[in-house]
Amino acid sequence: MKFGESAGKKLLRLVVQERNALKAGAYDRLEKILPQKESALEDVRVECKRMPPREVNEIFNVCRDIDNLYGAIRLGLSAAHQRIQSLQVQDDKMLTYDLNGKLGQGSRTSIIRKI
Repeated sequence: MKFGESAGKKLLRLVVQERNALKAGAYDRLEKILPQKESALEDVRVECKRMPPREVNEIFNVCRDIDNLYGAIRLGLSAAHQRIQSLQVQDDKMLTYDLNGKLGQGSRTSIIRKI
């Protein structure tokens, strides 16, 4: 905690850092931020009744942004996983042709290499 920084301001500073790291794709920064955020949350639990409503709203809004970012990350990872799965499935029904038009002379790998 910075000198003179309230628990609410510390938490706000940390959630803003987390949001910025997520937006930048700098996931390595989260390793440092998240433990500090957990500690700040404990401090806020003690001081929450004395926090100004504006500060609480700011924290809430940034946390909502963070939740939306994590949701987008989950959707992106899920889409990537599905795409990888679809590429790994062997398609026995795929017809391939050689350069002379003969059926079944190529392989999926050789076709991909030619592309």
